[in-house]
Amino acid sequence: MFSMSMEVLFTQRGSNCHNGPNQYCLNGESNLRMNYAEVPLLLNYHDSKNGVMLGAGFSLGRLVKTVYKHNDVIQNQPPAAPYNNFDYDVVASGTYMFAKHAGINLRYAYSMLPFAHSATSNFVNKGLYSNVVSARLLVLL
Repeated sequence: MFSMSMEVLFTQRGSNCHNGPNQYCLNGESNLRMNYAEVPLLLNYHDSKNGVMLGAGFSLGRLVKTVYKHNDVIQNQPPAAPYNNFDYDVVASGTYMFAKHAGINLRYAYSMLPFAHSATSNFVNKGLYSNVVSARLLVLL
């Protein structure tokens, strides 16, 4: 059986860098956090006999807040800024329902467009892309 699903999620993405300097990290320790409000739209296949659901689709994310710390001090301007306010991802999802109202979900998302640009990027367009792997415990009410 197939279904469509839409969710409203809070997603926090970011990076940590320790012991620079190198081409990706300033001298010391840096921490970048990017908070998104995200709306994924998925087409799901249900195998109710085995409790498995597989899904694929797209997600639209809106950047809500960015926090950058260097050596535990909040900085006004993070590196590679400005960031795009919107993020468009392709999403793959798998869920196993181990009980009637409880399950485990694994999800992978990859940005289709860069969220920023940097001279240190290995991509031809010098774009920065995000990869997100998430694990969730589901409880259905």
